[in-house]
Amino acid sequence: MNAFLKAKGSNEETASVGAAVIVTVIEELLGQPLPQLTKLGTTTVTTTPRASAFPPPPPPPPPPPPPPPPPPPPPPHPLLILSPLACLDHDIPGHFERPARVISILNALKQYAPPLSLPPTSGAPPLLPPSAFLLSNDDSPLATREQLTRFHSLQHIETLFSLFARSKAAVEDEGEEDGEEGGKKGGKEGGRARRASERVGPKNYNDNAILDIDADTFVCPGTEEAALRAAGAACRGVDEVLEGRAETVFCVVRPPGHHATPDRAMGFCFFNNVGVAAMHARAKHGVKRVAILDPDVHHGNGTQDFTVLDPDLFYASTHVGYGFYPGSGHKEEEEGREGRLVNVPFREGEGSSQRFRQAWEKEIFPTLKAFEPELILMSMGFDAAREDPLGEMELEAKDYWWLTRGVMEVAREGGKEGEGEGEGRKCKVLSVLEGGYHLGALGLCGVAHVKALLGLPFDEGAGEETGEEEEPLEALHLLPPVVDREEEELLERMAGVSLDGGKERG
Repeated sequence: MNAFLKAKGSNEETASVGAAVIVTVIEELLGQPLPQLTKLGTTTVTTTPRASAFPPPPPPPPPPPPPPPPPPPPPPHPLLILSPLACLDHDIPGHFERPARVISILNALKQYAPPLSLPPTSGAPPLLPPSAFLLSNDDSPLATREQLTRFHSLQHIETLFSLFARSKAAVEDEGEEDGEEGGKKGGKEGGRARRASERVGPKNYNDNAILDIDADTFVCPGTEEAALRAAGAACRGVDEVLEGRAETVFCVVRPPGHHATPDRAMGFCFFNNVGVAAMHARAKHGVKRVAILDPDVHHGNGTQDFTVLDPDLFYASTHVGYGFYPGSGHKEEEEGREGRLVNVPFREGEGSSQRFRQAWEKEIFPTLKAFEPELILMSMGFDAAREDPLGEMELEAKDYWWLTRGVMEVAREGGKEGEGEGEGRKCKVLSVLEGGYHLGALGLCGVAHVKALLGLPFDEGAGEETGEEEEPLEALHLLPPVVDREEEELLERMAGVSLDGGKERG
């Protein structure tokens, strides 16, 4: 046994010496000492570790910071003005419904927007900033056939597009003849196929390019784009207010639309702009209850013809009736449609400010509130103004301000609760130009309308209306007067041009 233990110890010593030699060789190769091991009883532990020959792996990168929250949407614009340039291209020589109508409103409004033509009289901020005016054609897309067919019959649309094509073809044919005859003058200078906005005046259209639909509704080469962009602007306006980018929109467009029925163009009108807009609001935005309000001196027969077929559409109109163009708008037409159709006709010369306000306050506004609209469209005709050559009423700019203020109050009270998610809808207001043919009155009434859309008091007599006092804005009155050289000539020409014995319309 002792010999065995001695032999074992001798072997361990030999192994220890051999291990030491091996460790020395390895340390020389590595150029650094190896970690030392120490026996503690039966447990082997590592003593102070030595530096590793290889660097430790780098720590993992920190996680990326969370993306910043999206910026809040900009607040809605208080008011947008949509007025595509193409609306000037519907240009019939010697016609009351002419491009100057749009220009008169825009010029009047721009007196309150920088750059000002005149210094503000009270140091108050401008009525509208430049960003409120969307005047390019790109701002008002062409109405699509899908949008048009929600209101108009396909046959009506095809008939109009055929007339549009014939009118433009006549200009192209004439342009080719003029280009050949002009020869050395150059093709473009010799031809006439140019946009109305690029020409000096409407009389450059040759007679073959002017096509008549009825005694006072005509197609010219610029009519197609003007009419499609007018309806398209109304649809764009609906998108702006219902998607929260604008509190309200005023579409200063032409040709007007409220006489256009689902299957007929008449009374200066081709497509029913407010009707197309109403159906666009329903199809795209899910709006169910839409009200259309029409203070034009002429009854909107086309709008009424469509709305009476739908229990969720409301139409109300004050106008001259009893044989006045277009011959519709009688009280008897309300039968069976109570609560969603209100007609208040006046006899010629009886449409005073007092009776006009009484009609809206006592008959229309209460019925409108009970209808609980989600969207209100205003067919804003200004031809009930005292100065208008085609109207037979006695309204002033202040009356249009009063009416618009009342409409905005109804809208602020809220509309019908939206369906689907059960959330309530705030009633929105959109305005679309209809008639109005005295250029000076048109500008003043347009400004009064816009001030009410913005919730601003009327200037003259503001204390009487609102209890507030405001220094009168004199800019419009300081402007050079509108010289309408054709006014008397137009009256003479159109005095005998009427349908059904009625006076001219718009």
